[in-house]
Amino acid sequence: MTDQSRNVRDRFRLMWAVLAFAVLLFVLIGHWGYQWRTSVTDRQLRAHLRQQASALSNTINAEQILNLSFNESDSKLPEFQRFDLQMTAYKKLINCHGIWTAARLDNGEMVFGPGSYSETDAVISPLGAVCAHPPQALDDIFRHGQTTVIGPYTDEHGTFVSAVAPVHHPRSREVLMTVGIDIEATKWQAALSQAGQQAVLAVLGLSVVVLGGIVALYVRQRLNREWQRRLRHTETAAIAIFGVLVTLLAAWLFHDTENRLRQNSFRQLAQTHFLIVQEAIDDLRNHRLESLSRFYGSSEFVDREEFRNFTSPMVRRSDIHAIAWVIKVPAGQLTILSDYMEAREIHPFYIWEKDDKGQRQQAAGRRIYYPVWYAEPREGNENALGFDFGSDPRRLKALNTAAATGLPTATDPVSLISIGREEYGLVVVQPVVSKGSDMPEPLRGGFILAALRPNLFLKAALALETFEKSPSILTLHQHYPDTGFQPIATSGNPDNDSRKISLPSSGQNLLKEGGSDALYCLFPIFTFGKAYSLEVRPTPSFIVAHPARAGWIALLTGGLFTILATLLTLLIVRRRIDLENQVQARTAELLASREASAKNERFLNSVLESVQDGISVLDKDLTIVHANRVINQWYPSDRTITGCKCYHIYHNREKPCDPCPSLRCMESGRMERNIVAGRPGSAVEWLELYSYPIKEPDTGEITGVVEFVRDITEQRKLQAQLFQSQKMESVGRLAGGIAHDFNNMLNVISGYSELLAEKLPAGHPARQDVKEIAQAADRSALLVRQLLAFARKQTIAPVPLNLNTSVSSMLKMLERMLGENISLSWAPGKNLWQIKMDPSQVDQILANLVVNARDAILGAGQVTVETANVSFDEACYKNHPDFTPGEYVMLAVSDNGRGMDQTVMEQLFEPFFTTKPQGQGTGLGLSTVYGIVRQNNGFINVYSEPEKGSTFKVYLPRHLPADHPESKPAGT
Repeated sequence: MTDQSRNVRDRFRLMWAVLAFAVLLFVLIGHWGYQWRTSVTDRQLRAHLRQQASALSNTINAEQILNLSFNESDSKLPEFQRFDLQMTAYKKLINCHGIWTAARLDNGEMVFGPGSYSETDAVISPLGAVCAHPPQALDDIFRHGQTTVIGPYTDEHGTFVSAVAPVHHPRSREVLMTVGIDIEATKWQAALSQAGQQAVLAVLGLSVVVLGGIVALYVRQRLNREWQRRLRHTETAAIAIFGVLVTLLAAWLFHDTENRLRQNSFRQLAQTHFLIVQEAIDDLRNHRLESLSRFYGSSEFVDREEFRNFTSPMVRRSDIHAIAWVIKVPAGQLTILSDYMEAREIHPFYIWEKDDKGQRQQAAGRRIYYPVWYAEPREGNENALGFDFGSDPRRLKALNTAAATGLPTATDPVSLISIGREEYGLVVVQPVVSKGSDMPEPLRGGFILAALRPNLFLKAALALETFEKSPSILTLHQHYPDTGFQPIATSGNPDNDSRKISLPSSGQNLLKEGGSDALYCLFPIFTFGKAYSLEVRPTPSFIVAHPARAGWIALLTGGLFTILATLLTLLIVRRRIDLENQVQARTAELLASREASAKNERFLNSVLESVQDGISVLDKDLTIVHANRVINQWYPSDRTITGCKCYHIYHNREKPCDPCPSLRCMESGRMERNIVAGRPGSAVEWLELYSYPIKEPDTGEITGVVEFVRDITEQRKLQAQLFQSQKMESVGRLAGGIAHDFNNMLNVISGYSELLAEKLPAGHPARQDVKEIAQAADRSALLVRQLLAFARKQTIAPVPLNLNTSVSSMLKMLERMLGENISLSWAPGKNLWQIKMDPSQVDQILANLVVNARDAILGAGQVTVETANVSFDEACYKNHPDFTPGEYVMLAVSDNGRGMDQTVMEQLFEPFFTTKPQGQGTGLGLSTVYGIVRQNNGFINVYSEPEKGSTFKVYLPRHLPADHPESKPAGT
């Protein structure tokens, strides 16, 4: 595997590791965000639900709870029926699953009371049914009396989250009943999951940007340089997108947190307003109307003055428009009532009603009349006296309900008679009975009326002087069976008709928290037989006091940081791009310089490798720093010679040579030359070494040497051969000159010896001496002829001949020369070429070589004579300077005798050199062979090793006839 592929694989693994770590990190962050978001939402929803349950418990009239026995008989009680209708109406407004009540009996059992569940609801528990598996928290409420949120829990009806609040005894404060609001657990979990998913989606968006940026950066690295240039701002875009997402997320979180805090503050404020309004209603219901009812019940007769004195403190408060007494007058008793009034000189009583055009007219045509008898304050309410309260169906319905139940009952919004302009309000009807018995029947009882202008009632209850100073707007809604809750009054628009108030939202989702529409609260008000809801919304003064600035601040701050981070990243990227451009330019320069250096180095290496001499560079410790190809060829090694000591590689020594020219060079600072022997066993036997010092250009310090080494082994051999040739040539000249002179003297000796022998008579004693002289002269003449042959000056008559024929004709003579102990082997070459030389010279060569082989064999042995055709090219000429390229006929004589060493071989062909004992050889045999071969333009080669025999190979030029194609000159 290459380094590049390994780097690609490592980068790929690193990218996957980073992606895996990032994915794991974002999964953990997403899980934490989901848990955190759902936890916060759960607390917020529980607080909201707990507030609603507490409001429900506050609005329930505890005095009426005392009348319930929590069994089936309660269903006929007006108190139960009112609770049931009110809870059903409010359940639709707050979009809960249901509202229920429960009480604990003396035996400890918990039973269900009135609630919002219909008879067709599968979750309904019949009135008085025992709660089979009540949660422990429900039992705790009866002991501690604290509002709490239970669940999710599972009972026989399903799985719910319930907010449960206690209803206390009005005097002992013991828990009479609990009221609960049920939310289905599935919807609760869905609301929490929806909130948690917002955090997950936010983290997912961030993770997509981060992971996308990582992948984009990795992909960009794998693209070509052009695409990398186009995508150079990937980091900037990723930082900008990431910063925008983080900014939006932070702004959303800050805005959401601020909204929660503002919502909690407003809910506390709204809770306070609700409690104040509820207290005002309770005061009207339990104190003023109840006290007036008791006042009538304890009096024989209440005249106008007593009525005024008792009600004046009540009507001084601006929350009550007027208090009146309405009597019940059957049509048959109108005369009795008129007579009673005339007897007491009371102003004539006139019962009237409004016609279709709103004008006053005499009331008539009804079986029972309900005229207003007293009204306080009298000023401004004079017109109300005598008004038949039962002439309006809405008013008559309230009268009938109050009479049937004995409970205070409110009318639907009706026009207030005493107001100069038409204004709608509510009238609360309370039935009363007097103890008087001497009065007409119509004056023994009737109804107490409390006329309320809801707008002023809300304003007075909250003690608001002006709307602008109020932090909230209160809107009172009344429930109608057909249209649901409709607004009837508002504290923020007191001068307007309640019918002109804009409709609010259709209801409130208890599982919806936060958001722009979260700053409003709905509270139940169950009173006077009606189901009301109090909607509380903030005014501009509250918004100003609690501005939603955190989100905008976070948005602006995050945007600023995003811009700064983007600009910083852009600067870094541009700086990186500039650096990359500089690096690329510098890299291009370095590459060009490196290419030039590499080119110069290649050129220098090619020069060094082209040099046929060895070149090596040594440091001051004689360590080889560089060696060219020739050095590596001369000294082959199984390891790189660079880094090794020169004397170890070149000479197989453990210490430097003595003398070492390189050491001398470093000492002297100049070139040193020496002839050194090559490494033992190497083909390089002799080297001519030149050492040159390497000096620092600035300091001149010698840091090493350059060795130029030339193989002079062949040169030495050529010099030896040249010296040998020159010596042989000199000897030949000397021998030739001496031989001629000596031959002349031998001729004189031979002539005189012949003359002397002719003069001596036969049988003369001196004749034998003369014969010895003549024989000595003949033997000397033979030596002279050998010297002339060595000197190549003998007279010859060359003719074309075949060596095989010449050798074959001499075999018998050669066998006699070798003797019986030495065998002769003859190996003639096939298709042997012809040579041209004197046949006698062939005989001389063969005879001398065979005799020489015989003398080299001690005891038994073998001599082999063979011939062959041989061709020599230029390569052979380089290795053997005496050889001339061409075609030759070889005559080889081999023996298995004692052989020769190198010293003997160097003097082998010198005249008079012999290894035989003195007197047993002249030393001219091989000299004669050498001279004959050289005289015929041939050459001789000897191979011999001690105790391994010798081989003499004589190469004689091939002779081509004149008519042979190869003998013709070129172009003919």
